[in-house]
Amino acid sequence: MDKAINKYGNYSFQYDWNVENCSEIWSSRKAIMKGAKFDNIGLRCISIADGSFETPCKNCKQTFGGHTIIKDKDLE
Repeated sequence: MDKAINKYGNYSFQYDWNVENCSEIWSSRKAIMKGAKFDNIGLRCISIADGSFETPCKNCKQTFGGHTIIKDKDLE
């Protein structure tokens, strides 16, 4: 079975949810549609439960590997 197919049978590197659930994907798309360059995008992944910094999921790691991941300590 393709490792990029999740439990719902959809293309996703994250087994438990679809790539469309990743806000990082949608916000990056919106930025690109407004003229941003893909190589200039930085990300900050957060938990929807409490707003704390979250480790990027498998979808983000695959899609944005090599891009800047902004951590809480970077914002101080």
